[in-house]
Amino acid sequence: MQKHTMDPLKQEFVDLMNVMGWTQAETARQLCMTSGAVNQLVNPTLTVKPSSTTLRLFKVLVATQRPEAMNTKTLELKESPAAFVSAPERKLVEAVRRIPDGDLPRAYAALHGLIAGFAAPLRVRRGHPKRAVRAAKR
Repeated sequence: MQKHTMDPLKQEFVDLMNVMGWTQAETARQLCMTSGAVNQLVNPTLTVKPSSTTLRLFKVLVATQRPEAMNTKTLELKESPAAFVSAPERKLVEAVRRIPDGDLPRAYAALHGLIAGFAAPLRVRRGHPKRAVRAAKR
């Protein structure tokens, strides 16, 4: 199987998608393109490349929505855009910022408890299965 190296313009397009955390469908929607056109742009086996206008528009969107990942003067991605906050993390931060100041301590406590619950191992009761079921129902 032949390994394809991606054209630098195609790679830049994919890097911008990754920084935004967008799927091909979302990228198409945001750039007013068809999903088929975006698919061609990210497919390394096809010769279709993003136009300079498309790349510039995409860079302006990234600079507007993710200024921490983009040098806004040169419109180039910073050295390690993957080190920045992901799209789902950004959504969580944005949601927390909408909480009124007076409710923040309670919200932080709830969030910390919820997150700690995901990290904690499940407790499994050992012993007879029927006893474990009865204990779980209590």
